[in-house]
Amino acid sequence: MYLEQIFIIQKKFNKGVLAKIINRSKQKELIIKKIGERAAEDDFLALYVVSLNRNFFDEDIVSVNDFKLNAISEIVNIMNKKSGDTEFQNEIINYLMQVKDKDFLIYVLDNLLINKKHFTVRNIQVFISTLSTNFKSSKLDNKQKRKLMDVIYKHFLMVEEELQEILIRMMEILKITDIYKAAEMFMSVGQPIKKRLIDAIKSSITIKRATEIISKMDLIQYDLNMDSTFSLLFIIAIEKYKLYEVTNTIIELKKRKILWDNVLAKLQELIDDNLIDSNKFAMLLELAERNLA
Repeated sequence: MYLEQIFIIQKKFNKGVLAKIINRSKQKELIIKKIGERAAEDDFLALYVVSLNRNFFDEDIVSVNDFKLNAISEIVNIMNKKSGDTEFQNEIINYLMQVKDKDFLIYVLDNLLINKKHFTVRNIQVFISTLSTNFKSSKLDNKQKRKLMDVIYKHFLMVEEELQEILIRMMEILKITDIYKAAEMFMSVGQPIKKRLIDAIKSSITIKRATEIISKMDLIQYDLNMDSTFSLLFIIAIEKYKLYEVTNTIIELKKRKILWDNVLAKLQELIDDNLIDSNKFAMLLELAERNLA
């Protein structure tokens, strides 16, 4: 029986089940060895199995990983509850007060998203929301912020919209939105999430970043994916800051037909989907046309 199946059975009963499982197997030693090796590599499922079956494993593995074993066993037990209600949230809050290692908590988030099929979406939502508040008050250093961003962007396109929504909220709360990656993700998500990503990008684009984006539009060579990403950021920058001085940039872009057509297509798409205010662009485009005459 493979590791995931052992994890599922153990999670169901919240107690060690390895004895019953391996007693029916002709490969007892191999099973224990493989689980131990995976645990030594920080495999979340393996560590959970070890946590409730410690007497089967090498004492060194157990003692070195004592903190992880306790913390993983506890979070799986909490996340296994049926409803993300107030009582559940209080349990998460208490857990976060006890487990203060932020790097480890990012590891937990990563693995809850990897193993999301074993937990309810609602419970994962509550965990992420509570973790966001915890990280905001305790403050992440730059390395931890990058690590968290990597986890979010790694899983974002593979999770349900409800989880995408709460992950965007986490990025906003902690001010860790990467506008370029967010623009890339925009191309692959559903309509409600497109709006939320645009809002997240808007809240993260400063005047300096907007100016950089506009300047880069003059420099990029034709590439459909790059053009789409920069076109989106270019349009959002204009809408947010009303940068009418970009008229000269637009005049130059109009000379590069493929790129300009891509900007117009993206603009029309955003207008049609009611994701931007078309009135903010009418004067700009009219001015560009007049300057071309």
